[in-house]
Amino acid sequence: MWGRIRSKKAAAKAESKALEADYEFARESLAAAVARAYISTIEAAQQEANAQETLDIYQEYSKLTDVRKQQGFASDFDVSQIKSRTAAAQDALYAAQAARAQTIRAIEVVTSRYPAGRFDVRRSFPGQPRAVPAGLPAQILERRPDLIASERRFAAAFHRVNEARTARLPRFVLSATSGLGSADLDSVGTLNALVWSLAGGITQPIFFGGELQAAQDVRTAEQKAAVASYVGSALHAFEEVEDALAADYYLRKREGALGDAVSSSADSIKFSREQLEQGQIDMFTVLRLTGENLAAKVQFTQVRASRLRERVNLYLALGGDFAGTGAPK
Repeated sequence: MWGRIRSKKAAAKAESKALEADYEFARESLAAAVARAYISTIEAAQQEANAQETLDIYQEYSKLTDVRKQQGFASDFDVSQIKSRTAAAQDALYAAQAARAQTIRAIEVVTSRYPAGRFDVRRSFPGQPRAVPAGLPAQILERRPDLIASERRFAAAFHRVNEARTARLPRFVLSATSGLGSADLDSVGTLNALVWSLAGGITQPIFFGGELQAAQDVRTAEQKAAVASYVGSALHAFEEVEDALAADYYLRKREGALGDAVSSSADSIKFSREQLEQGQIDMFTVLRLTGENLAAKVQFTQVRASRLRERVNLYLALGGDFAGTGAPK
């Protein structure tokens, strides 16, 4: 009569929807984790290529220095410096190979495969994502499964409060042993049976008033907690989106700057080798420029990988791609 069962049913439905949203968010989070691991594997392969290229250059310099020593243009100190750089480049190559094998095993684990390190992963980055389109509506976050789950739990808490409140109201019970609903047809409809049946149902909540009031207070507190949780989840979602958007903007700028640095440092190495052959500079200048080029390549590779991972993070924060928003994908 007071809607207690109706509220209980509505709360159960809301909690069921929340669990469905939790499951969907877990699926999306797992897909994002696999994508990030895949990108990290490509990054490790690119760093391996950078280390191999640097090692080849140092080995070539080592041969050149040996020849220059025989000709009297290089000293034992020059040779030792080249060998030290070559050994360091060899170590960097081994570290990159180990990192790639580790990231491959991580993919195998999250995809329920034995971590044998044999998963076939491409070695080059896919095309870099386009800039995030402007004008994305804030309502796009309403499709995030974790926000849907939080909102459904708030709805369930609201219905639970109503259920607890109506539990304090009288309940009308049809007795199965005396009065209405009895198998004793002679007593059906008699005044005494009706009075005792209704009186028992009406007065029963009075004896549990304190307990029922406490239960209502608990449900009310749970509702307030659900509201705070929903607000916190919404703010956290906006924070994740803002962080991903800012990261995409600055990483795109850094990628352009580091790309120029890699190109310019490569030209510097080419010109320095020409000057070395002409005796205008020493080998240490060439080694320094080579080290700067390697550092720029390492950072450039890291930024490219970070841009791809941040795009994955943005899709997870938005609850999907840009489809259905009026913006290009």
